[in-house]
Amino acid sequence: MYARFLQMKTKFGQARTLCTAAQRDILPILNKFAGFVDVMWTIPDDSPDEVLAVSWWESSEAADRFNAEGYGEVEKIYRRYVEGEIRVRKCEVTVEPTGKAQETRARTARMI
Repeated sequence: MYARFLQMKTKFGQARTLCTAAQRDILPILNKFAGFVDVMWTIPDDSPDEVLAVSWWESSEAADRFNAEGYGEVEKIYRRYVEGEIRVRKCEVTVEPTGKAQETRARTARMI
């Protein structure tokens, strides 16, 4: 499994708006790509105008295919809210998640 990490400095007060827009507009794009597993957008407590995103991919090849074929469209959406560089890093996941996060997410979705 591979993960792509993005670090973005948003325009003042736009971090939550970016996360909402990403869930609405970017998640459907990611879901179109074979090998996409999941994604999460976060706002650090100590940096309220920053967004950290992580997407999980079944393989390095799947992450690379998305980067080549889909990231440009996703970056255009991010650019509405971000100022400066979007830092992207790809990492091998050496220990896979236990599944507790997926269970919690499913329970939360049922409550909404």
